[in-house]
Amino acid sequence: MWLIPAKPPEADDLSVAMSPCEFPMWATQIGTLHSFTLTSAYTFSEDMTTMTMSNYSHLSGESHAASISECQKIVEELAQVPYVRLVVKTTAQW
Repeated sequence: MWLIPAKPPEADDLSVAMSPCEFPMWATQIGTLHSFTLTSAYTFSEDMTTMTMSNYSHLSGESHAASISECQKIVEELAQVPYVRLVVKTTAQW
């Protein structure tokens, strides 16, 4: 087995690694998203770093936070279509 030494990170690579992870602008501009069954609502924070999933009642219009997901790392993002794959940390809310 041959091991090849890793290339030292370029200055540009460091700026990307140090930048805060944010949900994409196109997702946050949509506003509140609802599940197809209208039992969950998804909202983004103004700084685009967290997404809150809430149990939602279509009849009463009320929602109660169930979990918060924080963006940790952008794995893949496409420019041609609105698509992004992220690593998130999700914390349950009581």
